[in-house]
Amino acid sequence: MCKLAAVNRVINTFCRCAAGAVILIIMLLVFAEVISRYILGLSHEFVPAISSWCMVWMTYFMLGVIHKARQHISIDILPNRLPLQYRTPLLTLFDVISLIFAILLCYGGTIYDLMVRQSDIYAVTVQFIPMWIVRICVPLGGVFLALFSCEHLINDARYLIKRTKVEP
Repeated sequence: MCKLAAVNRVINTFCRCAAGAVILIIMLLVFAEVISRYILGLSHEFVPAISSWCMVWMTYFMLGVIHKARQHISIDILPNRLPLQYRTPLLTLFDVISLIFAILLCYGGTIYDLMVRQSDIYAVTVQFIPMWIVRICVPLGGVFLALFSCEHLINDARYLIKRTKVEP
């Protein structure tokens, strides 16, 4: 189990660093565009497109990380009001639903990405970036979400097994 925790820690760190790097890229692109537009009088069509694609990449990188920390947007009145014995099964149900969503995200994102790759589609404003590179973040985010959902399910199962174990 220590290996799974170490792998999850590496993936968590990678996702956080990658999302931070993407935010840095967005900031540099927008700053360069502002300088270019207002000082040099030049405007580039590709900066808004690349910035928005970077935002999508950042979102999918952080999808699993936010789920792992249980810091996603949710209505937590019900889990917080329940006694602890009912809270874990409810959170386990949420994790199962998240895992199903992650599998669908991986499957649907991969199918869509393969269709885009086979059709050799490029963006209108950015002719040098194929759209499959932009779209590959969807199944990648699904993989991250699935890994962290599995980690939650394993931890929840351990807790439930410990709780139901009767001491002689």
